[in-house]
Amino acid sequence: MISYAPLWRTMKQRGVSTYALISQYGFSRGTLDRLKQTRNVTTNTLDDLCRILDCEIWDVIEYIPDTKKTDCSHRNSQSFFYFNAFCMGTSNLS
Repeated sequence: MISYAPLWRTMKQRGVSTYALISQYGFSRGTLDRLKQTRNVTTNTLDDLCRILDCEIWDVIEYIPDTKKTDCSHRNSQSFFYFNAFCMGTSNLS
């Protein structure tokens, strides 16, 4: 599971409120609601948050392993490979 708990801590440390995200940076209330409810957001949203807060991705999200085993066979294996290669810092994706 992905958690956005680090986001709220980082925002507090940087002095950026949800009001500022809406009024100064053009975030929608819907996007903030999705973050508060730990729902999916786009990588563009994550990129915007990192840029605004001048932080790294782990200052915005964290992975919490699910205690039950999940069947991920429906996921595209090539996309999974590229994501894992990115996370592991592998530059040779050919």
